[in-house]
Amino acid sequence: MKPLFCLITVILVASCTNLPKNTETYEEVAALDVVMLEASDLLNPTPDGSEKGPILKLATTDNLKVSIKTELDTPFGLFIRQLDALSRQYQDSASTCPQFRRKTLLFLSSEDGGFARKGFWFEQDDGAMIYCDLSYVDMTVSANDINNGRFLEIFAHEMGHVFMRRIKGKVPPSPSSRFHNVFAVTDYQTAFDEGFGIYFQTLAAVFSESPGFRARVEGRTSPTGAEQWFSNIDGVMHNKFAFERVLSQNLDPLTRYQHEGVITSYSSQLKNAQAMLSSEGVIAALLYRLATAPDLSALEPSDNNWRAKAINHHKMLFELLAETDWQPNQSPYIELLRTMQNSKPDYAKNAIKSFLHTTYATTVDRDTASSFQALINAGHLGDIENFIQQYSLIPKSIEALTEQIINNQLSLTQELGSPIWLLQPNVRFPNAPWGGVEVPLTVNLNMASHAELMLLDIFSESEVKELLIERKNNGLFVNLEDTKKRLQLTTETFSALKQLERLHEQYQGTARE
Repeated sequence: MKPLFCLITVILVASCTNLPKNTETYEEVAALDVVMLEASDLLNPTPDGSEKGPILKLATTDNLKVSIKTELDTPFGLFIRQLDALSRQYQDSASTCPQFRRKTLLFLSSEDGGFARKGFWFEQDDGAMIYCDLSYVDMTVSANDINNGRFLEIFAHEMGHVFMRRIKGKVPPSPSSRFHNVFAVTDYQTAFDEGFGIYFQTLAAVFSESPGFRARVEGRTSPTGAEQWFSNIDGVMHNKFAFERVLSQNLDPLTRYQHEGVITSYSSQLKNAQAMLSSEGVIAALLYRLATAPDLSALEPSDNNWRAKAINHHKMLFELLAETDWQPNQSPYIELLRTMQNSKPDYAKNAIKSFLHTTYATTVDRDTASSFQALINAGHLGDIENFIQQYSLIPKSIEALTEQIINNQLSLTQELGSPIWLLQPNVRFPNAPWGGVEVPLTVNLNMASHAELMLLDIFSESEVKELLIERKNNGLFVNLEDTKKRLQLTTETFSALKQLERLHEQYQGTARE
């Protein structure tokens, strides 16, 4: 829990009605009242003594809070609050702080950014304090954030994390230590958790009526630096994160590694299967298409009934997430599709087809993925003849693959393989670009970049190039033994890799906020 500052403000958005029962429609949830709180600069240990939580008390109203209340009363703001009510059915402490239990909590702090939190101390009028073991969003908000729509965008993102925590519980530490953001390739669980939040940002861009937000989304105002890195909603809508980035070849491995996590320039080269599903942006695109594709849930802002349809879609999505059994080193999105096949087979068929298009079939069929790459290359080169040839073949391939998958003749992970995680303790980085606790370099050999492989300090330049060519041409490695055989590694190099693999097995993982 971060340090707090004087006069930090909290807004708790409270329902005027009881939590809707399963038989009620969430689109009929009443508008919510706003209760203001503020915090002192003190922290108090949680009841179990594991950490310290903020102390909050009732606060006064000002113009900023009125503006926030207005945003939360818009159709999209109400939609997010309705999802909050829906998600509370899965988990929240029923016996704690009954005056706040059925409320959407927004903590306006002085620390930049937004966070999904759980637990705070409430100071009552008589000075007595009670601990509220409830979920809430912690974020900064300015008048400019209201005007340009950033408030609703980030609020939606962080509420996505609140929903996920209620449905699936606390996210376990991730195997990757790379700083996460929409451009980075990390690991399956980080990508899914953060992609889920980015998905709600993208919905905000489509369904928000904020004039400032609409101007940003439609390109009528110049994007800020923060928007280039932290929103990049256009990249989600058009699935740009499925492509590798363009990097200067004249960088040393350390600088190149750091640039890889934040660079915004895309190449025409598709990511491989594991990197696809370890990308926040790709996961966000998959979820966005589930909700908005015409042959799936087909949510459309011009539909006057969009909010009711959106609630029904997310009710289904939340139920599927609750039923999904996630496993270590397995993609949660793949597991979600498998759950969908069992409980929503008709919907699953179109969802699988959308998955194949969005991931360019990289997890399922190498030949189809190669055809997609050939199509993209031909388009970039202006080779119309080859473009038309591939363009005519791919739809048939996708239809055939979809039928094979739904008939259990082909696996969604036919070409996905398993991650091969390594840890290099001699290379350490801050866990965020602006500083913090240092973490060791962790690398998945099956999606590691040139820079990551060089930083392992095991391979020569020529060996790294050979590894990348072999992986691209002949598929991902099954395990380290397969790597040794295919690359004809020396006993010394293989032993060094095994040591790094053992070190990662002992690694406790990286905690994500």
